[in-house]
Parts: sequence; C-alpha cells; structure tokens
Amino acid sequence: MQESEYVEKLKKLEFDFSQAKKKLYIEFALSQAICGKGDILIDNDTKTIIRVDTITAHKTISDTIIPAYRGFELRKDLKLRKDGNRETIYGAKSSDLSVVVNQVELITKLGDEICSHLRNG
Repeated sequence: MQESEYVEKLKKLEFDFSQAKKKLYIEFALSQAICGKGDILIDNDTKTIIRVDTITAHKTISDTIIPAYRGFELRKDLKLRKDGNRETIYGAKSSDLSVVVNQVELITKLGDEICSHLRNG
C-alpha cells in the first residue's frame, strides 16, 4: 500500500465516522424532542413563540446534544409576525422550555371556551 492510498482511506474513514456521528446526534435529539412539526412552542425565558417547522440537533459548549426547534416567530395572539422573522428555540424534555401547544388542542380548547362563554351569556 502506498502512502497516498493510506491517506485516502483514512480520510474516507474519518468522513464516514463524522457522518455516522451526525446521524446519531440527530436521532438522539429527535428522541428528546418535546413537540413536533406544526406545534406552537413557547420559551418562557425569552418569551419567544414559534410554530415549529424543523427539528434538528444542536451540540452545546459542554458537548450535550439537545433538540433545536426552528420556525416562524408568532405574536402573543399566535399570529405570524408581519416581518416573517424566524427563530430557534433550544431545549429538551428536562429543560425549561415551558409550554407546548398543539394547534388542534388549542383550537379545540378555544372553541370550548367560546361555546361555554356563549352558553353562560
């Protein structure tokens, strides 16, 4: 084996290993996710509200792998901001990402509250 073959094979092994690690990071982060695509996620610390459209992995400074939720930022009334700003919220089950609201659950809850209010006058 020539040195150039050795170097080439070594580079391929390193590339394959880095790809396998990346795949494992994403798999682990998705297993820790507290919501899914289309859900509304609120970060209590920053008061950021997003509608999640992408979930991927984020590696922290301490080499911990956590989910990263990306989506369009919403106003407090849960409507899209006019500027179409996108935000990322980082966190896992044990983090203090507080509230996760599924759109269907939210609509059902709001509908029930409106019906109750109408019935009670």
